[in-house]
Amino acid sequence: MDYKFLEKKENFFLALSFWVFTRYFLKFINDIFAFHKQINMSNLEKHLISAEQTKVLAEEYIKSNYAEINKKRPESKPDSKMYSIDLDVLQEYLQLISDEMEKRGVKNKGVKVSLGKYSEYSKDPKLKPEYLGYQMIFFSPTDLGRGQSENRNAIDEMDAASNMDEIPDLNYMNITPPY
Repeated sequence: MDYKFLEKKENFFLALSFWVFTRYFLKFINDIFAFHKQINMSNLEKHLISAEQTKVLAEEYIKSNYAEINKKRPESKPDSKMYSIDLDVLQEYLQLISDEMEKRGVKNKGVKVSLGKYSEYSKDPKLKPEYLGYQMIFFSPTDLGRGQSENRNAIDEMDAASNMDEIPDLNYMNITPPY
């Protein structure tokens, strides 16, 4: 490369100015991406809780709701209280429902977590037999922009109206107990 054009003072200052502008412009762009990442993280941080908070919530559940549920069950067979799922399966499901909601024009995508109970007599081949009769949870896509309602039927009707009921729900995770 020929650098003779830099021998003139004005050309040198022009090149120096261009270099300074480029450097600060790239820093500005990098700062914008860092700020955007910070905004996204701060939204996540609004929903995170500590291990201590988790312990308090779990203990409160065990003392109240879980105690009531188990009054009606054999002492040797307490109901489930913990649910786990493979992270890859969960990420795949979240991607699936995100894509499907995008196709339907849903802007405020969400996941609804619902409680249920496996029947004592289910013949579902996907269900582990030891889970029969236990409470469970399942995930469903939901449009958070459609408003809230305390009426479960109203929520289901709103999701059905936006064809959310055509998107599969997620179930068949690990439940504990049984041990």
